[in-house]
Amino acid sequence: MTSEHPTPGELLDLHFGEARGERESRAAAHVAACPPCREELASVKWVERSLAGLPEEPPPADGLERVMSRVAGNGRARGRGPGWLGLSAAGAAGVGGSAAVIYGLGAWLLALPPFAQWSVLEPARIVSGFGLAALAFFAVGSFVTLALAPALLIEAESRARALAGR
Repeated sequence: MTSEHPTPGELLDLHFGEARGERESRAAAHVAACPPCREELASVKWVERSLAGLPEEPPPADGLERVMSRVAGNGRARGRGPGWLGLSAAGAAGVGGSAAVIYGLGAWLLALPPFAQWSVLEPARIVSGFGLAALAFFAVGSFVTLALAPALLIEAESRARALAGR
């Protein structure tokens, strides 16, 4: 038995005869030696046989409308969102938390050797520490945003396609 199980998609490809060449032989060899994978394929075969025994009926003409009305009904049942007061409180908490993190980071940065030797008045140290920390905070945020941008763009595109297909 190979050490890595085939994915469910590879098992389905093997079942439906869509796996070719080395993929087919590797998956077949694994299934021959792996009882859990054989059970998985047996359950796929059982489902296929069960579905084949059902009578062929077309879906109801209003099936999509019924499903969409149930989805819309569930959206209304959830109730209203938090409203402007709740969102304002969440925003204020986020800004306050960010300011506290920036202030603490500034104090830590000012304790580092290059900055600990500054001979400036305390208000200037606080402002410069706050500035250094804000710069670091927003630099990290920029890198995180850039790292997430491709995934966000793909998600936005798929949602736009779904909306256009309605």
